[in-house]
Amino acid sequence: MLAGDPDEARDLGEQMLKERSLSSYYDEVALKGLQLAANDYARDVVTPAQLENIRASARSLVEDFEDHPDVEPTGTDATVNPNDTPTLAERAHPKNEAVPGQAPSREALPEAWRGEAPVLCLAGRGPLDEASSAMLAQLLRKHGLGARVTAYQSASREGIRDLDLSGVAMVCISYLDITGNPSHLRYLLERLKRRAPGIPILVGLWPMGEGVLTDAALGRQVGADIYVSSLRGAVEACLKATDGSSMGGGTSMAANAA
Repeated sequence: MLAGDPDEARDLGEQMLKERSLSSYYDEVALKGLQLAANDYARDVVTPAQLENIRASARSLVEDFEDHPDVEPTGTDATVNPNDTPTLAERAHPKNEAVPGQAPSREALPEAWRGEAPVLCLAGRGPLDEASSAMLAQLLRKHGLGARVTAYQSASREGIRDLDLSGVAMVCISYLDITGNPSHLRYLLERLKRRAPGIPILVGLWPMGEGVLTDAALGRQVGADIYVSSLRGAVEACLKATDGSSMGGGTSMAANAA
């Protein structure tokens, strides 16, 4: 994907999906690749043309796996023997189980969640955040929740007034990197809450260890309802939100997947 070769990216992805779920592949392999690319772009190592190739490869990768379910591969044993020596691939890319659970049928969901796309996946302002949002939206659909992706510009100071929130029950924002300064995220949340008061907001900060994830006071200051550090955690939080069990009355929460 980083080399701009979508065919090779798909081939490697298919090999890894023989031993892990799609959500594990996205979390442990694809997102980490996007983080490397985003960091290189911030250091001016990646040219705009190379960045566009990476975007195209990421889009192609997600499209290639549109029909791949998020389940454990057939014949794999989810239990791990502590005496087994992990392979080099397993050490480099530890795997989690597939996201458990599925949303109820549309008729059984609360009314606010019965639309075609009750989850709005809003990309952060980074150059590759839209790719991670596309992965999240796809995983949500695989677990029974309609979702659509929109670019950061749609919730900018100029675009927020025209942002279509009809049928939206939850907003999920994706950030590969916030470079240690969450002020722009706080302003984004303020705009969203003015535009759509009462709609819960989840923030996915894919680099584990961000201060917003570990500092409760900072999390409250920024103002999201839920914080997660993995796509798996985001899908689980959305599934729980359909019955209101994950909302904390506006209190920031960390839902970090193991």
